[in-house]
Amino acid sequence: MIQINSNSVNPIVLKLDGYSSGAVDITFTNQLTEQTYQITLTPIESNARYVEFVYPIQTGADKLIEGYYLVNFAQGGISRATRLCYASSGVTPLSESSYTEYTTGDSDQDYVYIP
Repeated sequence: MIQINSNSVNPIVLKLDGYSSGAVDITFTNQLTEQTYQITLTPIESNARYVEFVYPIQTGADKLIEGYYLVNFAQGGISRATRLCYASSGVTPLSESSYTEYTTGDSDQDYVYIP
């Protein structure tokens, strides 16, 4: 599994089947929202055992939100690998939820209330 902190530079190291050289298209698909993010990276190192990329700090619309992603590595339209990825948005991944009491007419739509 790949782990990424969206607030820092991250190494991604894995085996890509059939990879020889050149840039790789990397597509992140969020498993909750199905939103996709794509980036093209050229490995900083590659050999018979692995390929290493440096995933840069992302900002704005390209920044991964915290959660799980299915990541596809493709080259020339051919999928070379698919992996699960967890992206955190800071120091403590999946921080504890806080309890918010429901009030009549509540306009906060991002809360889930459990009776």
